[in-house]
Amino acid sequence: MKGGNILLVIGLAFLTFEVCEHVIFPLVWSWKMRRQPPLTGLEAMQGKRAQVLYWDNTSGVVQLEGERWKAQSETVLPPPAIWFGSRGCVP
Repeated sequence: MKGGNILLVIGLAFLTFEVCEHVIFPLVWSWKMRRQPPLTGLEAMQGKRAQVLYWDNTSGVVQLEGERWKAQSETVLPPPAIWFGSRGCVP
């Protein structure tokens, strides 16, 4: 009977650990991440400063955080203007 109790305790401990690891921790983590601004993707680039490398009428190439991106604007942005992206960049 004593061996059965040990197995029951080990099984319950394992089940509790798995529920915490796969249900509770991910829910808490996702709840905390909802409050932070995006760190990657198009949403993270909006409003950042980019240096204009080449511009022709309403489109051109800008450099943002060390990477070159195709960009569009309603106004002409001659190099070396600084571009503040309101709608982000397109790779």
